[in-house]
Amino acid sequence: MVRKFPSQRGARGVFAVPPPTPPPPSSEEGADRRQISMPQIIKIKVIPHAGKNEIVGKLADGTLKIKLKAPPVDGKANEELVKFLAKEFGVKKDGVKIISGKTGRKKIIEIDDR
Repeated sequence: MVRKFPSQRGARGVFAVPPPTPPPPSSEEGADRRQISMPQIIKIKVIPHAGKNEIVGKLADGTLKIKLKAPPVDGKANEELVKFLAKEFGVKKDGVKIISGKTGRKKIIEIDDR
């Protein structure tokens, strides 16, 4: 059934608005309803040699600014970043991957909570 509402008038008249669709019926009582989660991609700017590990804020382009205690030597800052982000996002360390920027301050990180 198509309803027409007088408050929804356009240049050519009344718009037809379909009724809301009901949710799909459940197949069984107590069915396993896991939510499918997609990995998150975030941009990060790292500041090494800081007093403590913390998220400082967000830059204008949406990049997270993070301070780390570890020095940027032999991948120590990257290890510290993975540990810190895993704790902050509540995922395992295996769920945090550095996609790009392993040797620079600007990084692209993938966080997967599966």
